[in-house]
Amino acid sequence: MLYNLLKRERFGDVDGDGISENMNIQEVGEEQALTNRQKVVKWYIDEVYKRWSQTDYSELDYLKETYRP
Repeated sequence: MLYNLLKRERFGDVDGDGISENMNIQEVGEEQALTNRQKVVKWYIDEVYKRWSQTDYSELDYLKETYRP
């Protein structure tokens, strides 16, 4: 994941609460920015795994099982 994504002010709503995740420390404070980054990283990993699972990369089954979250 690109580091610049983790500094964004309006990433989008990843947890369904209707509020865009803000990861800018100056705007939301260090603790809230970290919480929001954790939400975004979890969403990103879940999304990658979901999309990976929807495809048929049979030749890559070993990698799929090795790196499953």
